[in-house]
Amino acid sequence: MQTIPSSDTEVVELRCIIRSVQYTGVNGWSVCTAALSPRKTCTLVGNLAGVTKGITVVARGRWVEHQSYGVEFAVESFREVVPDSTDGLRTYLASGVIPGVGKATAAKIVNALGADAMKLMDEDIACLSRVKGISDKQRQEIAKAWGDGKERRGAVVALLAFGLTSSLANTAYDTLGDTVAAAVKQNPYILTAVEGIGFITADRVARVLGIDSADPQRCRAACLYLLQNAAEGGNVFETRSTLRGLVAHLCDISAADVDESLQYLIATAQIVDADGHLYLPGLYRAETSAARRLAVLAATPLPEQIVHVPAKAPEGIVYDIAQQQAIDMAAKSKVMVLTGGPGTGKTTTIRGIISMYRSMGLKILLAAPTGRAARRMSEATGKHAVTLHRLLEADFSSFRRNEDNPLDCDVLIVDESSMIDLRLFNSLLAALPEGARLILAGDVDQLPSVGAGNVLADVIQSGVVPVARLDKIFRQADHSHIITNAHRINNGEMPVDDRSKESDFFIIDNVDPESMPQEVVDIVSRRLPASYSYTPADIQVLAPMHGGNAGTDALNDLLRDALNPEGAPAGEFRVGDRVMQCVNNYKLMTFNGDIGTVVGSVPAQNSIRVEFDGRVVLYDEQAAGQLKLAYAITIHKSQGAEFPVVIVPLRNSRMLRRNLLYTAVTRARSLCIILAAPDCLMKAVDTRRGDERNTGLTERLRQEAAAIADGMKELEPGAERLKASKNEP
Repeated sequence: MQTIPSSDTEVVELRCIIRSVQYTGVNGWSVCTAALSPRKTCTLVGNLAGVTKGITVVARGRWVEHQSYGVEFAVESFREVVPDSTDGLRTYLASGVIPGVGKATAAKIVNALGADAMKLMDEDIACLSRVKGISDKQRQEIAKAWGDGKERRGAVVALLAFGLTSSLANTAYDTLGDTVAAAVKQNPYILTAVEGIGFITADRVARVLGIDSADPQRCRAACLYLLQNAAEGGNVFETRSTLRGLVAHLCDISAADVDESLQYLIATAQIVDADGHLYLPGLYRAETSAARRLAVLAATPLPEQIVHVPAKAPEGIVYDIAQQQAIDMAAKSKVMVLTGGPGTGKTTTIRGIISMYRSMGLKILLAAPTGRAARRMSEATGKHAVTLHRLLEADFSSFRRNEDNPLDCDVLIVDESSMIDLRLFNSLLAALPEGARLILAGDVDQLPSVGAGNVLADVIQSGVVPVARLDKIFRQADHSHIITNAHRINNGEMPVDDRSKESDFFIIDNVDPESMPQEVVDIVSRRLPASYSYTPADIQVLAPMHGGNAGTDALNDLLRDALNPEGAPAGEFRVGDRVMQCVNNYKLMTFNGDIGTVVGSVPAQNSIRVEFDGRVVLYDEQAAGQLKLAYAITIHKSQGAEFPVVIVPLRNSRMLRRNLLYTAVTRARSLCIILAAPDCLMKAVDTRRGDERNTGLTERLRQEAAAIADGMKELEPGAERLKASKNEP
């Protein structure tokens, strides 16, 4: 069964242990190294959603020969199995099947009890007395967890038989409860509600269970899956015709069958149909509520008062006409937008607005979408700023601050507003107290939010809210090629490298795509530290995407080996590694995009310590799975941040576009270096947008404003019709 056949048409099964996962892409497509025996390995490629290092799988597929990578096993289907070796058992016991047991403790159990460890513990848990290196308290906790976890183990084993991996099975158990196995057997598509499991994986389980491909549950699940996919891609809605075509193609069914499923989902309020625009209910509520709230805010008059606008900034800088007009607009408006590119004086203008509001005796709050953006705002204004999640007091699935418990302020100023998605924007408006003012500051030409919506652009385009645009370049205008080139890129012009050593902007073009990764590593680890005063800690690599040899996944491995080869082991990381938090964790109060450094480990607790700007956070083994290496990060993840040195490797991909490059360049404070394969830089500059989104906020704002102007609706922000359900963070 494990001999490479001479024909690539022969379907075979392999039983192997996953040694490493080199790449995981869209819909779980992965490249893995697997051990067929202690001395024989192979490469698996295919849909391997949920695979993790160390699990035992039986994979079904064909041997193929790739022209660049040699012989590989193309996986058509796979299932994880309960391991029959000590190596696999160690991984299985550390997968979450015993709460609190990580890799170190699992290894101790298997070393003491052997491959029959699970059977021995089932027969007599007192066998744990033979396990050395764990305390009596820990032994008691494991014994209790083993007894309490009987239902979990049974469910996990059942889900393994359905085709899930142990990591996904445990997540499904935590999400759907102890009846998960029976529920999945009845309707495998309920698995799409589990984080990390999409339609493709659920459909694979359905095939294992013999569910007919024409089953209505399948089509309905596909509709919801593709609508959720659209939201994850930034779209607030999908048109009915587009969704119909996507579902018909995915499920290989007729358009009529799709329409039947859509009608059912609409009738049962799982999808909202607004004139052919199909929404997930939460996004529909967020869009309609945000439009209503903002229109009311814009239409509400200010109390009569005399406002004295200062002629100079606190430090004595004289404002130009556009800045003065922006400050005057802030004095006279309940809500406004302040937008402009790098070096155009947004920060100086915000300081002037703050000074004006202080002279009026108003209570001011400052916030930004990310921790890095909030810190920059604090440093620039001299006034404390917080993240929006902290401001709204995020509490797992909701915010404590809302229309029933509003913020305590007269003015809220939010920077980097281009990063705010629709759900968060609606929650922000809901928490704004009656009578308070709102200022949205940001660069509308940067990338839009990671989440659904394009709020700042939509608000500006609506014409409902007054907008102050700053376009005169002030900051370092005569010396900063970073700023001038950022504006050139934004105007569709090629950036310029004057080739002088004193420049802060360099272009290395016509780089061989295959040699680009080593070029990046050489610049970071050797050339920049040797020629300038920068250290690797000052340098951030920003790549357009995760995949490919110049993507973040490959570059992180190369950069870590070059910059931190001797770091002491700390779970999957090394002490000294630069890491990024990839999801919001409200328990640890670490948020998507936070960058820190691994500073130590606690082996007895299977935990690691990570420092974020002076605050050390203890991550257990499960939470550490939310961290990724961050020597190289995507340009999307860099939004709201600024780094002394930015290196941008560009290879041909569909991701290349103007606002992506513009965002990357504007992250550099002192030095920007672009490495580009032939014609890539020109392609990026020439490609305008390419990430337009389906949103209805602009039109809804106009409709709400028109209705208010016609006197058709009340103006009180606390009106009952405004009280939408609480939005999740």
